[in-house]
Amino acid sequence: MNVEYTLRANSHYRFQKHALSAFKGLALTLIILVVISPIVWMVITSFKSKVEMYTIPVNYWPTMPTLEHFEALFSRSYLFRSIYNSLILSTMAPLLCVVCATMSAYAIARFRFRGNRLVLMFFLMTQMLPSATAIIPMYVTLARMGLINQISTLVFMLGAGGISFGVILLQGFIANMPDTIEEAALVDGCTKYQTFWHVSLPLLKGGIFTVFIFRFIDCWNTTYTSMVYLDSPHNLTLPVLISSLISRVDINWGQVAAATTLSLIPTCILFGVMKNLFVEGITAGAVKG
Repeated sequence: MNVEYTLRANSHYRFQKHALSAFKGLALTLIILVVISPIVWMVITSFKSKVEMYTIPVNYWPTMPTLEHFEALFSRSYLFRSIYNSLILSTMAPLLCVVCATMSAYAIARFRFRGNRLVLMFFLMTQMLPSATAIIPMYVTLARMGLINQISTLVFMLGAGGISFGVILLQGFIANMPDTIEEAALVDGCTKYQTFWHVSLPLLKGGIFTVFIFRFIDCWNTTYTSMVYLDSPHNLTLPVLISSLISRVDINWGQVAAATTLSLIPTCILFGVMKNLFVEGITAGAVKG
């Protein structure tokens, strides 16, 4: 009797386990479909003709795929310049952020000084302030200094704007690192600088690349900030160029879809190359603060 009861209990447990796994798989599939369906629809729209885009009933797949929207987009004089500006902005600003955030986070996590927790709290509080509140005073200040309409200005602004996030994430990552490795390097004769550069920094690569990817995406997609501080066609970024395709009387949906499809390529490449380091940094930095 006990054996039969145990078998039934085990069978019921396995059934519950499989049912829960099936439910999780179904829920995850639905979430993925909801997330990627707008992206898939955008890519499909970029290959539709103008007639097919407004056809009723809707054609969910183009009957005659065309590249006319991409051709019209590439005929624009400032397209390649805007891509170049976006790449410069999305590369240099995260690099600046990573350098400053790494050193700051290491100092907070490893050195015990009066007020180090207060400094970390200050970085956390800056994340709670809406960035829009600083636009007007920053614009007035930069205009008086003659720094408006320069890519380098936006690089320093966006790089500095991500330091708080980088410090918070990297501080948790460094706190999970065993300090015995650094102590062994110091015993072997390394200076604190050599220990940081040759021992700690390689162990931080997961967290560093995580901060870099987050800042890259944020800088690559920034539109409003670029529109405010960059007013020359020569300094357009790709998101600003995409927004210029939307006017008060008309929206060029074909070119908007084509340009947005192109804008996904750098992010997809970056995630494809650094996905393992990204997952490593997210999981390691989120355990302990």
